[in-house]
Amino acid sequence: MIQDMAMLKNKLDIKELIQFYYTLERDFAHLCWQPSYKECKANSKHILNGMRGWALQSNQLDLTKPCPPYNITSEEKLEYKDTAAMFGIAKRLRSVFPYAHQFSISEHPPGAMINFHTDTRDYLKVHIPIITNDKAWFQFESSRQFVLPADGSMILINTQIPHGTINSGTTKRVHLFFKIPAEKEKEILAYDNKELQSSKHS
Repeated sequence: MIQDMAMLKNKLDIKELIQFYYTLERDFAHLCWQPSYKECKANSKHILNGMRGWALQSNQLDLTKPCPPYNITSEEKLEYKDTAAMFGIAKRLRSVFPYAHQFSISEHPPGAMINFHTDTRDYLKVHIPIITNDKAWFQFESSRQFVLPADGSMILINTQIPHGTINSGTTKRVHLFFKIPAEKEKEILAYDNKELQSSKHS
C-alpha cells in the first residue's frame, strides 16, 4: 500500500472543475451543508466554523436534504445514491470509477482545521483540489505536510494512517473527493485514459 499519498496518472481540466464548483454555488445552494453551532462545539478537536460543502452522493433517505460531505452518516444507513448535484465532471468520474462512492465537495475557509484522525481500513480516498493557497496544508502525523496542487491533479490518499488538514492561508480551500475500496489501489494508480479530460462525456 502507498506510504501516504500518490499522484494518479490522469489530470482533469481545472477550468471545468472550477466551473463545476461555481455551478454548485449558484444552482445548488439548497444542498449546501454547514455545521451547526452544536456540531462545532461537539467536535472541539476540529475547527469547523465557516466550513461548508456538498454531498454529491448521500446515504440519507431524503436526497433533497443537505448531507455532511466530510463524514456522511445517517440513522437510515442506506446505500449511497446520487443527488441532483451529481452532474458534469463528477458524474464522469463516477462513470470511470464505478467502484467509487461518497463523492463530495468540501470548502475550508481560512482557519479551518481537521485534526489528525484515521478513516476506515477498507477504503482509500482520492482528493482533487479545485481552489487552494500556499498555506492550505494536508498533513500526516509523521510530520509530512503538503499543499495539494489545484491544477487538475488527482491524489490518492492513504487515510488508514493519521492525517488532517489546516488552512492557514487567507483564502478558501476547496476539494472534490471520493472513496475507493482499498483493494482497488493498484487499478486506480494504473488507470490511464484521456476520457477524463473530455467534457463531451458530461
